[in-house]
Amino acid sequence: MRTGKIPRVSEIYEAFKDLALEQRAGGQSRDELVVELSKNASWFAAMAFGAEQDVTLATKFREIDQLATVAYLFLPCFTLITFQGCF
Repeated sequence: MRTGKIPRVSEIYEAFKDLALEQRAGGQSRDELVVELSKNASWFAAMAFGAEQDVTLATKFREIDQLATVAYLFLPCFTLITFQGCF
């Protein structure tokens, strides 16, 4: 669901309720909202669980996952260096 904002994990439900109210005020039915949510959930699940059928997209998702894994490995080192005043 594209809102242009990424809510904090603790605020996801409130953000979804706000989106639902905005779309309802704009004339979108609850059924349309559920269909949109289901479509987006399917896309996310395919990406997150490695079930993407499009070979190009599957390759890109694996590359993104590898980048995230490498970034997390360096995060503790960067944090330690930052707190020691090196940066």
